[in-house]
Amino acid sequence: MAEPSPSTAQRLPPRRSFLEQLSGLLKALALVLVAAVAAYWTWWARVQFNEQRREIELREERIAALNVELAARDARIQELEAALRLLKVDHRVARLEVLAQTPSTDGSVETKLRFTELRPDGAPLTAPLELAVRGKRVYVEALVIRFGDTYVERGDALRGTSVCLFQRVFGDQQEPAQGPSLDASGQLPRAYADEEGPDAFYADLWTHFWEYAHDLRAAEAKGVRALQAEAPSIEAQVGRSYRLELRASGGLLLQAE
Repeated sequence: MAEPSPSTAQRLPPRRSFLEQLSGLLKALALVLVAAVAAYWTWWARVQFNEQRREIELREERIAALNVELAARDARIQELEAALRLLKVDHRVARLEVLAQTPSTDGSVETKLRFTELRPDGAPLTAPLELAVRGKRVYVEALVIRFGDTYVERGDALRGTSVCLFQRVFGDQQEPAQGPSLDASGQLPRAYADEEGPDAFYADLWTHFWEYAHDLRAAEAKGVRALQAEAPSIEAQVGRSYRLELRASGGLLLQAE
């Protein structure tokens, strides 16, 4: 067999060994693997980033919702606190002054008093009444209308506080009916009237007081919780004055000043 001439051998490309080919293939595979790993890690990092961002967004949404709920609760608490304050508000409605106490021949004591009904600002509503009762323990009787707490809590213009109509004063040594009257016969209380006269709402309640007291359904339709007579008392001392107060959601109080 004839050997290739030197000129032919020079024209043929050099043969690559198997190891060189394998090495090139491995390098190519390594580059592909590195690219795949890099692509995977890029995708994984993006997924993690998106999940974390979504988690942060969800947390922010929950925080915002909690803030709204907290604000609503705070507002409700403030409403309840305001309502509670209104329920406990006391209104001074009259003053009772003890002028003198004189023993009688029958062993009883005559107590002379000055009664003054007051405006909400504490100024006299009417001219003072000077009167006398028998006994040291003095009772002040009044008709009282109490309205539902819901009206009191929201400060309703007409039903935001209890109202009263004074009837009489009497002592513990006489029959109540014998005590001097505080109510001008046939007149509605001026405390619940304006220059044009008594408000129609109150006029109806006072005129039909005992009818409403026996008809709970009709009273509730007016927003009334209770209608009753009350007669707080105190052992009077000469020279002392006593205030009569009406709690917004309650009854009549008689306390020393």
